[in-house]
Amino acid sequence: MSGPLLRCFCDALDGLSAAQLRRFGSGLAEGGSGSRGWDPVPLGRVEEARDPPDLARLILSFYPEREAANIVLELLEGIPERRGAERLRAKLALLLPADEVQSVERGVSGTGVHPLDLYHRAIVSRFHSALAVMDGLLSDGTLTGEQYEEVRAGPTRAERNRALLAIVCGKGRRAKDRLWREMQLEDGAFTSGLADQ
Repeated sequence: MSGPLLRCFCDALDGLSAAQLRRFGSGLAEGGSGSRGWDPVPLGRVEEARDPPDLARLILSFYPEREAANIVLELLEGIPERRGAERLRAKLALLLPADEVQSVERGVSGTGVHPLDLYHRAIVSRFHSALAVMDGLLSDGTLTGEQYEEVRAGPTRAERNRALLAIVCGKGRRAKDRLWREMQLEDGAFTSGLADQ
């Protein structure tokens, strides 16, 4: 797992200005405060990290993966680089199991962007399993029979995907999470590949 997580951290840190990278490193060396605190990384080790990949590797060498994800998200929010934090949060949702994703999202301030919103265009154009995931959504009440038929009636895959997303996204976070879990179960290669875009 640390390979994909390392790439996500590197992508997030690569987008920082030199000043933001210094603030990020300072926050890492100071450690967290309050209930979400973490043990600081020694300042000398932070200063030795010459670039974002070095810093990302340092973080993963000091903390377990889930804790590292929380720390990077919190530091990005604090410097502030909220857009980078939202993109990272969406990528983490693709990499970590659902129970860990929720704890990562609850572990930081801010709301984050749901993967269905972040990758909407790619899902509409490239997802091949909409009809397969709808069965699970129908059985648990996320979709009604009428909505199921409305999506099925779409003449093209893109139109079916667009209709499914419109219906589910209009029902709120719980329905979006449910669709995302069904997509991961049905076509994990597709959902995992979205993080590499």
